[in-house]
Amino acid sequence: MRVSARRGEVSMKKKMLIAWIVCFALSGAMLTYILAQTLSSSSNSDDWERLNIERFEDDFENWMFMFDSDRHEVVSPEWHGSRMVVDTFEEAHRLMRRASGAIIIGEVAGPSINRITDPAIRPLNVTTADNHVITPILVHYIMHVGDEITNIRIGEIIDVIEGYSYVTPETRAYQRGTPIGTVITNRGAVPMEVGNRYILHLFGITGETAHYNGEQIVHAAQASQVFPLNPQAPIREVPGQPHVAEWHAGMLALYGHLYSIPSPTSRPLPEPANSSEVHIITQGSRELDIYDSMGNRLVREGRNLYREVNGSRVQAGQRIPISQAMRRFHYILEFDEYILRNMEFTNGIATEITTIVFDDWLFDSIVRYNDFQGSSHLELITSPAITNLSNTLTRMVIEPTEIASPAMLRELNEATGRHGWVHINNNWYLYNHGTHLLGWQIPEGDTRWFFLDPRLDGAMLTGIVTLPGGDTHEFAPNGVWIRQVIDRNG
Repeated sequence: MRVSARRGEVSMKKKMLIAWIVCFALSGAMLTYILAQTLSSSSNSDDWERLNIERFEDDFENWMFMFDSDRHEVVSPEWHGSRMVVDTFEEAHRLMRRASGAIIIGEVAGPSINRITDPAIRPLNVTTADNHVITPILVHYIMHVGDEITNIRIGEIIDVIEGYSYVTPETRAYQRGTPIGTVITNRGAVPMEVGNRYILHLFGITGETAHYNGEQIVHAAQASQVFPLNPQAPIREVPGQPHVAEWHAGMLALYGHLYSIPSPTSRPLPEPANSSEVHIITQGSRELDIYDSMGNRLVREGRNLYREVNGSRVQAGQRIPISQAMRRFHYILEFDEYILRNMEFTNGIATEITTIVFDDWLFDSIVRYNDFQGSSHLELITSPAITNLSNTLTRMVIEPTEIASPAMLRELNEATGRHGWVHINNNWYLYNHGTHLLGWQIPEGDTRWFFLDPRLDGAMLTGIVTLPGGDTHEFAPNGVWIRQVIDRNG
């Protein structure tokens, strides 16, 4: 009986030991998995909206900062003012959906511009406002956008005013003894932090703070405009503003199911305003020197770009800011070759260049460069035929991240309802209101036959060619069928 009991005791100890080993192994596996997920999410170079931003250091020279709750001390002065608040969240939500408002899901995409409005300096010609930051936000999803706001699109970046600022040597707070780099919030605002998604209620405002370098930006500076989307995050409570908790709960009830939506994998492509245009989109670059194929330097006045020709100026295109914080600009130029010289990219902001050529309203080429090493010696040459990025100091050519294939361009043209002949990579293709045509075809409004070879993704044939099936035919240089060739030795 004693032997049996002792065996049972030993057996039980073995079981407990095995259980502890299994538990320890599972814990280790889980820890390894979490660590791997963390490392992969922070170093995934394919996730373009996160490039370089987690390594950003405070840049006092350029007044650019990336908020980090583990690194920045936050001071929230008690606010004794009053605020008129509507009775219920339902009424507030109705007002949010006005023409000058928008409701989106967004994420911090890069460092913020610290905008100081102290009367002693006023560096940006802002005379009346609290100090604040301008933060670039990647748009993940749009629940509402009013008619008066036109620059918000999924996958693109917008600039948003947040209600806090950093203490720098120029500020009064620093002169009063507040440590440099401290974050001071306005009226209970909580800074957004990289890596999190937020529900944002945006609206346009009037006055000087509504513009930066002449471009209008949107406002989300109040505690009742920014809510963490994570359903497991605590409901935000702000002293003296009990409506914030109610609105946060209301927003999660309406939009919490969007927490797991996929991140945008690409940015929206521009649509041409004219039949033939060259589009160049840069991110992270300061002002550019742009020259046309004749060596004329383009001069910018406001949004317009002009050629200097024989002492006079002729408009050649536009420069449209997409995000001042990310130095992301869109150049829309006439159909020509252009050289962008002395490109200087800002440290800490993702370097990116995209060139898009439209010919007869159709995509003719798309070339992207992403996450290359910034330099002040870069030169971009782009035209309807080529795109080449090189370092003029080392004479090294930088390989593009992506060159749109004919199949991709065909799909884009189909998706946009293209019609007629399309010229892509020195080949001609035929569309019928978005349908990519193959084989023998008579184009609309024509009486002549053409052959669009399925073996070449529908490229138009010229010369003497043996078709699928074995028959040989002759086609003119413009693709028109001439005759069937008879093999006299056959």
